[in-house]
Amino acid sequence: MNNTAATWNLPMGTLVQLLRATAAGRSGFATPVGIGTFVDPRQGGGRVNEAADHDICRVIDVAGEEQLYYPRLPVDVAMVKASAADARGNLFFDREAFDHGTIELAMAAFQSGGKVIAEVDRMVGPGEIHPRMGRIPGRIVEAVVVADDAWEDEQDPVITGASHAPLPDVSDRNLPRDMIARIAVSQVPEGAMVNLGAGLPMYEVPEMARAAGRSDIYFTVEQGPMGGWPKVGGVSRHPEVILDQNEVFQFYEGGGPDVSILSFGEVDAEGNINVSKFSGMLPGCGGFINIVHGVRRLMFCGTLTTSKLDETVTPEGLHIASEGRIRRFVPKVEQITFNARLGLAAGKEVSVITDRGVFEVTTRGLVLRQVVPGVDIARDILGQIPFEVSVATDVETLPLSLMRAPSMPAVSRAAPG
Repeated sequence: MNNTAATWNLPMGTLVQLLRATAAGRSGFATPVGIGTFVDPRQGGGRVNEAADHDICRVIDVAGEEQLYYPRLPVDVAMVKASAADARGNLFFDREAFDHGTIELAMAAFQSGGKVIAEVDRMVGPGEIHPRMGRIPGRIVEAVVVADDAWEDEQDPVITGASHAPLPDVSDRNLPRDMIARIAVSQVPEGAMVNLGAGLPMYEVPEMARAAGRSDIYFTVEQGPMGGWPKVGGVSRHPEVILDQNEVFQFYEGGGPDVSILSFGEVDAEGNINVSKFSGMLPGCGGFINIVHGVRRLMFCGTLTTSKLDETVTPEGLHIASEGRIRRFVPKVEQITFNARLGLAAGKEVSVITDRGVFEVTTRGLVLRQVVPGVDIARDILGQIPFEVSVATDVETLPLSLMRAPSMPAVSRAAPG
C-alpha cells in the first residue's frame, strides 16, 4: 500500500496453472478466466499499486475467443511445507490437510534454475511412508529444514482424513451471519456439490448445514479437500478425497460443482461483485475469479451494511438497533471480481443473500425476491441502497424457522380470533 514494492494480484488458480506452465518450460499460459475483471488489462491488469507500472498479462485471440496470456513466471526460491522427508530429500504429505500447489511451485523453481527449500516435521527412513504420499522428488530439493515443533492443526487426523472422531455439537450462537448461512443452506438443492469460499461461507455454512441435517450436501473447498465438513483455513473435517490444488481449479473452471457460496465486499447496480479491494482493504481475489468462471449457480453472502452495525436475530425476526456506517451496495464497485453481465450471458444463476433479504441478479439489475422477517422493505432495504432495486411482485417473507439457532424452540402464536 506504501508503493515500496511493485505488486500484482492474480487469481489463485491462474497462478498455480502459470507455475505449472513454467515448470513445463513453456513460454506462458493463456486462459479465459479473468476476462472482464480487474485482472483484464482493460480494467487494470491486476495491478495493485502505482509501483506496478505495467500489466502482468495481455489479451490475445485463441480460435476466436478472448483470453488472457501470462508470460512464464521464473521462481528464484520456492519455500514449501511438507510432513516428512527421507534421506534423499523426497517430500511426503501424509499428515497435511492439503498440498496447496507446492509441486507446481517446486518444479517451477527447479526449471528456472532456482532453489527449493522445504520445512518438514520429521525425517523418515526408506519405505516408511507409502510412495503415493510423496509429492516432490528429492532431485529438485536443495535443502530440508526440520521444524522444532509440528504444526498442530496440520497434524490433526480429523482434517487429514486419518481419523473420523466425532465432531463437537453445533454452537447455539445466532448472529446475523449464522442466519445468512441458514438461508443459503435452505436454497441448496438436495444432493448438490457445493464449493465454499472464504469467510462466512467456509465458516458458518457447514455448521448450519450440520444443524439442518444436510448430510446430502457434498462440500468442496479450493485448497483441495472434497467432502466432509469445511472449517476455518481451507481444511475439512472428515474429508473423503484430497486433490492437488491445480486439479481442483481445473474441475471448478470446467463447472464441476453445482453451487458456489461465496462472500462479497461490494455489490453494484449491475450486480458486479467486488471481494478484492474495497474500503481501504486489500484482501485480494484468492481463487474467487476461477470459481465464478465455471460454476453455474452462484450465491454471494454478506450483510447489507457494515461498521458499527447493531442488529440481533430473534425467533420473531431481525431487529436492527442501529444501521451500519458503510453501505456495501454501491453504485459502482471499486474493482470487478465477478462481472455480472458476462456471467449472466454465460447462463449463470446469480443471487445475493443478505441479512435483510435475497436478491436475484438479472440483466436489468437487482430484484428483491425474499425478505427476512422483521425487516421493513422501504426503510431497511431500499433506504440503504443508493441505486434503484426492483421488488418482485410476488416477494415472499422467509420462514421464521431460519431465524432460530439449532436449540431454539419454535415460536408459538395464538390462533387468530
